[in-house]
Amino acid sequence: MISVDLDRAPLPPLAAEHTASNHFRFGYDTQEFSARQSGAARYWTEYGRPSRRHHDFALELESALGEIGARHRRLSIAGSGGPISRAVAFLAERMGLDAAITRIELDGVGAPAPSGRLAVETHAYRFDSFAEFAQSFAARAGCGDAWVALAAFHAAHATAPQIADHGEFRLLDNGIDERLVAVVAPPNLCLIDNEAFTALDRWLIAEGRAGLPQLLRWSPELMAAQLDSPPMRQWMAAASENDAAARSWTNRAARRALWRRSFPALDLLVDTRAAWADANLRRRMTELSRRMRRLSPGCGMQHVIPLHRLASRFALDLGVPLGEGAAVYGRVAETPVAAAGGLS
Repeated sequence: MISVDLDRAPLPPLAAEHTASNHFRFGYDTQEFSARQSGAARYWTEYGRPSRRHHDFALELESALGEIGARHRRLSIAGSGGPISRAVAFLAERMGLDAAITRIELDGVGAPAPSGRLAVETHAYRFDSFAEFAQSFAARAGCGDAWVALAAFHAAHATAPQIADHGEFRLLDNGIDERLVAVVAPPNLCLIDNEAFTALDRWLIAEGRAGLPQLLRWSPELMAAQLDSPPMRQWMAAASENDAAARSWTNRAARRALWRRSFPALDLLVDTRAAWADANLRRRMTELSRRMRRLSPGCGMQHVIPLHRLASRFALDLGVPLGEGAAVYGRVAETPVAAAGGLS
């Protein structure tokens, strides 16, 4: 870890709830919803507990949109081509929500707009203009990922609280070497929360903007519905076996299967990057990410939550022996704020 003092002012209080009752919390050391003040500060995330039994993923996502629509008179949907934006546009139209799609084009390249009757606002820019925004975003929010900056660029053009196409639920098996495609250790399943993932949250807070940067984390029930879905359970079951050919180090394929199962009528891609089908743009985004990382040194920490701990928090029996790896890998410490009694 790079130890460097960062010239970032403390963030103001949240202007609105980014998740239900702000159950999804993040911060550094003992500060919640904060910006990194030092390269040595420890990044953490934590989640609330369900208040009821969850429904399936599609119903929980619709329920989340109903709650969000009741809180905001109008909504914007980031039209960046990922499965969140397409599913949300479909549901918003079906539910009669007052919503419009905000779409960005860079040098004539953009994601296809979702089909349907929602209004689409397209903003066209040169890539260099976006790159200037991205570097400012990196310095302010602490982020070295140009695709997260693109999510913020969409939000910057929204005239209503925006539902971001952002925040995948990434599970990993650290017992697999993804480059060798081989088992190198016993299964060790966990949820990965990268510091970059909440840079959009930090930017919205700093800007005093209302927005929904973490829709898939909206409620503990929505998170539990994703974990408890058949595609995720199948991935966990495969990961508990010892045949490297039968399993993947990450749940990427399971995420795609979950979207297809939940919304079979929609052509859903697994992530935003795949929707921007232009090799030259992706190359420029990679180079831009390198420049952003130089502006935010030390801002790439990950918080790992063992899956058996998350399942216990959500009162889930996922049917596989998730906790056995703890004897091999050791115990993951509590977050500083939880250890201080700041979380229930």
